[in-house]
Amino acid sequence: MEPKEEIIVEEKIIIKDKDKHGVKDRKKIEDKNFGEFNKEIFFGEVGAILGAALASSITGHFTVSRAIIAQFAVVGSALGGSSLFLFEKIKNKIKRKENILKSTIKDLEFFTPAAAVIVFGISYPLLYNLAKFLIKIGWHHYLSGVVAEISAFLAFLILINLYRLVLVRKFKRDLA
Repeated sequence: MEPKEEIIVEEKIIIKDKDKHGVKDRKKIEDKNFGEFNKEIFFGEVGAILGAALASSITGHFTVSRAIIAQFAVVGSALGGSSLFLFEKIKNKIKRKENILKSTIKDLEFFTPAAAVIVFGISYPLLYNLAKFLIKIGWHHYLSGVVAEISAFLAFLILINLYRLVLVRKFKRDLA
């Protein structure tokens, strides 16, 4: 009988340490996942910068149209950013020994709609218009793609972290 009592005592302690939503120490989880989440975003941004720079540079060899160069900077950004972001996210899931497919899909269900609104509503229009403007005032097409991408990334980083904070605090859901 005594081992059974110890188990009950341990269960009470575990339950007592959790809040009403079943999360043991929200602040520690929030802080730990904040760094991991932003690392995934950062890797995505490295891919986006490389993609935007490469696409705008290659396109600049075939056309002088500011609009076309800026459009390809956006396409390169999207391809490079999503590739490296997913690579880092899957790497983290493997490291934590999670079910890669199930947990990644669950994270993306919450991440993708907000990211799409931010990216297509703010980041890509900023990237496109800033790259086009910088080319217009005489910047090299490669440099304009990189500077515009970094500016768009900063806007995205701030907004996606605000969204993540709302998810963690209001809905008890994290994206890392």
